[in-house]
Amino acid sequence: MQKEVDLKLNENASLCKDLLEVVTSCAKPKEVLISLLEHLHLIKSSVVFRAVIQCIQKLLPNISGNRLAFLDFVLESLHNHLKSLCAAVAKSGGDQADDDSSTESQESRNLGDCLNAVAKFLSDITLDHHIQKESGIGECTMAVNDLILRYLLLFLGDTAVLDLRIRSNVSHSNVARLSALRLLSHISKRSTDLILLSFSGIATQNKGKASHTEDTEKDLPELVPPICRAVLAWLIFVENLEQDSIPCVYTNRYIFEHSLQSMLVLLLHNSGHVVSKGVALCANLVSRLSLGEFCYMDLDNTNLIALVRCLGKVMIYCQSSAARTTALSTLVNYIKCFKHEARYILYCRMLQVEKHAGFRGLLIDCYRQDMHAALKASIHMDTFWGTNFLEFLKILSSFSSQDQMNILDDSDCVLAVLNLIRYFALVLPYHSQECSEENQSICEIARKYVEKVKESVDLSRAHYKVELEHNKEKVRGCRVQSKDSLFPSLPPEQEAEVLETALTRLDLVESVIVFALDSVSHCSGKLIQ
Repeated sequence: MQKEVDLKLNENASLCKDLLEVVTSCAKPKEVLISLLEHLHLIKSSVVFRAVIQCIQKLLPNISGNRLAFLDFVLESLHNHLKSLCAAVAKSGGDQADDDSSTESQESRNLGDCLNAVAKFLSDITLDHHIQKESGIGECTMAVNDLILRYLLLFLGDTAVLDLRIRSNVSHSNVARLSALRLLSHISKRSTDLILLSFSGIATQNKGKASHTEDTEKDLPELVPPICRAVLAWLIFVENLEQDSIPCVYTNRYIFEHSLQSMLVLLLHNSGHVVSKGVALCANLVSRLSLGEFCYMDLDNTNLIALVRCLGKVMIYCQSSAARTTALSTLVNYIKCFKHEARYILYCRMLQVEKHAGFRGLLIDCYRQDMHAALKASIHMDTFWGTNFLEFLKILSSFSSQDQMNILDDSDCVLAVLNLIRYFALVLPYHSQECSEENQSICEIARKYVEKVKESVDLSRAHYKVELEHNKEKVRGCRVQSKDSLFPSLPPEQEAEVLETALTRLDLVESVIVFALDSVSHCSGKLIQ
């Protein structure tokens, strides 16, 4: 059945191509061109789209008047058509970025074929003598170059929603990747500085103000959406393409800071393929930074902080396990790029605004690792121990009473805090720490926090045990209203599994509570002696 449909589509496409050739050869070029562009939205097949591109290519040299304006009109129409295809790709499955998936949707293949046709069309555009005569060779060359460079970037941005990776388990070539490579090749021929071109719009404008050289100004086309420059940065740094066109005049930190907007645009996108590109770009640029690259004054840069939150969201919510794993390791490495004082402030700020228990737990675990590293090296003790740790623990101990029945939702964070308290209590007595008032205060706050958690665990366990008994009654056929259940939409058997898993999780939390209480009591006793 599918083969019959494909044959029918190919037959219709062939008829369209023949009809287009007849119309192109008989009608007036300008009227045909305008009509083709006005009806682009009706084209559904990439085969027909390629035929239209070929017709446009034949018509352009025969257009009288301002050819540059017509070229702009053509490219704008093509880009508007591809934007609708990009939206269809994102809607029909572009949000999926499975690690081992080798399947490609029809929408993705269609967009890839269309982009490849556009890339070939742009490669065939030359500065014919008719265009050059209109305003002089030099001016016209720059005008056409800027126009084509701008649309090259726009079309490159359209490849963001596609899977451009090379897959060893796929026999056919990746047409979308081929189109991106063609576009990048043409961009490199029309630009003297690809890295500058990849910088975000605001950064590029600032660079333009700082330098007024002719080469720099030629590389600044009209402002394009940030995602276009983001894809360019991904191709340069992650795919390592067109390296011969990259001048080595920028420091890694300069590149990182001027690429922040690009990374954020990719990470915040709703398409899985776009997010994966953002994670890869971020991992690459973070790996180029030095430890302690940023100081506490850099925390005023909101984009630096926003990147932490974006990586955290990808680490938690992204459907691709590879992207989640990379986001986790990148986030940890990125935090290490802040000096110790800045890192302490970063932990405190993030924990006060971040609500996800898993992300909070990761930040607390990172703090505990910094405590251990400081103690082991006997440096930065004042940063992660002493008064600073007391203030840090006060932030963590804000355990609201209304959340006491939701201990499971916060269990990742609670376990991280308990492990932090246990570490402090175990280590402090054996490292010649004086019996200071702040250490006693820390032990007191820690003890109260652990007791509150224990109380919440006891209440939650009792509640879930009651629910489990109700569940058993439902399984036995007793009349128990489903609206009284914690999970009314689940069958009784699945609900029982969820409740038993919850009780097991509570047992784990309680076991850590026991160790933490013993450690705090032992530490308090040592301090008093």
